[in-house]
Amino acid sequence: MAFFFPSVAQERARVVSKFFTILMEARLSLDMPVLMMKDRDTVVGALMGYDTRRPEWKPEHARKFAEFETVDHGLALRLQQADQIMEACKPVEPHYYLGVVGVLPQFQGRKIGRRLISEFLRSSERDPVSRGTFLETANSRNVAFYEAMGFRTSGSGRIGETGELCCMYRAHAGGEQSVAPAKRGSMDVAEQLPKLLKKHYDNVLHEPTPPKLQKLAEELDDKLARIAQEQKQKL
Repeated sequence: MAFFFPSVAQERARVVSKFFTILMEARLSLDMPVLMMKDRDTVVGALMGYDTRRPEWKPEHARKFAEFETVDHGLALRLQQADQIMEACKPVEPHYYLGVVGVLPQFQGRKIGRRLISEFLRSSERDPVSRGTFLETANSRNVAFYEAMGFRTSGSGRIGETGELCCMYRAHAGGEQSVAPAKRGSMDVAEQLPKLLKKHYDNVLHEPTPPKLQKLAEELDDKLARIAQEQKQKL
């Protein structure tokens, strides 16, 4: 995260919080996968990603991000560097993209992250179009964890002077990965955001959760409740 937002810690927390809010708004508006786990009224873990579609951001969210980029003129270049690595390493076949996963520190060690990822993987497996799940991580300590969940490294590249971005893919049973040839495509901002969530919550930032994000969480709860009710009616 320091590679994308190389400011002082206090300023980085504020910027990442804003970045994450824009991302969540955009993905919810596009009906992309957003999973949350709650303990009473507190969101303790969350995951966001893409299914096999890669829809364009709605104009209002693209505008918000363009405005956000002006705060740090080097951000677009850093995102472009990561995008180039992922373009070279991502599979050709249709796949899900696991972009953001995080768990509150006091709830870590309870397999919450693993449960969120497992549900995301099941969604990919249930999708007749998808052939697997792709992700990237800039934290080398995460590689062994993802390997234990069936991911294999599909490629990597240097980011900054000392960092490395590791791309990983988990093919469905009986499937094999076909990696795209290295190329430079249009940058999809939403795919450049590894693990922002753990930077966001109150005990990390030491500030209240933004009301807009809380409202989004409540809207997601309502949406999930409606889906569950519709499924019961079909049975």
